[in-house]
Amino acid sequence: MSNKKPANVKNSTGNYGTNAAENWLQNLDKEFFQRHSSKFMVVAVIIALGIFGFNQYSQHQKAQSALFNEKMGQAYNFVYENKSDSASQVLAEIITQSKGLNLAKASLLLGNIKFQSNDFVAAQNLYQQSVNAAGKSVLIASAAEHGLAAAAMEQKNYDLATRLLENFVRKYGKRSGNLQERYSENEKADISVMVPDALWKLTLCYNEMQKTDLAKAKAEHLVKVYADSRLAVNARKFLATL
Repeated sequence: MSNKKPANVKNSTGNYGTNAAENWLQNLDKEFFQRHSSKFMVVAVIIALGIFGFNQYSQHQKAQSALFNEKMGQAYNFVYENKSDSASQVLAEIITQSKGLNLAKASLLLGNIKFQSNDFVAAQNLYQQSVNAAGKSVLIASAAEHGLAAAAMEQKNYDLATRLLENFVRKYGKRSGNLQERYSENEKADISVMVPDALWKLTLCYNEMQKTDLAKAKAEHLVKVYADSRLAVNARKFLATL
C-alpha cells in the first residue's frame, strides 16, 4: 500500500496533521462563493435599496414636517391678525393632508377658532378629532378634552359636560392640597394646568343643574387645593352666596 499523502490535504506549511484541511477549506470557500456569489449580490442590493429607501423616506418626512410647520405658522399669523376665515382655510387644508399629532394640532386650533365664532358643534367635532389623533401627547389631548367639555357647556348639555370634566379632573389632577406635602415639596404636580378651570366649570355646571351640594363640593375643592389660583377667588365668592 502506498504511503504517499494526497496533495490536496497539505496545510499551509506543507505538513500534515491538525491543519491538514486548511487548503480544502480555502478551496471550499472559493467554490461556495462561486456558487452563491449571485445570492450575496442580491442581498447586497436589497440592503442598499433598503438604505436608499430609508434615506428617501427620512427626507420625505423632513420635507413634510417643514411644510406642516410653514402652514401652521401661516395659520397662527392669521389668528394673531384676527383673520379667522383665512386661518380656517389654511387649517382645513392641513387637516386633509395630515395624520397623527399634526392632525391633532391643526384640529385643536381650528376647533378653538370655531368655538370663538360660537360654532360649538363644529368645535366639538374638531376637538374629538384632536383627541383621537393626539396619541401620547398629553398637552394636545388635555387641551382638546377640555375644549370638548367647554363646547358641551355652551350647548347647555350639562350632563355631558360634567362627565367630561369629572373625568378630566380624575385624569389630570394630582395635587392633594396637603400643606405639609406642599411645603416639603413632595406634593405631586398636576398633569394639566387646566384642572382648576375644570373644577370651576364643574361648579358652574352643577349650579345650573341645581345640584347645590355638588357645586359646593367642587368650589371647596378648588379653594382647598388651588388657593393660589385666580379661580379660587371666584370659588370663594360663590361659596359666600350659599
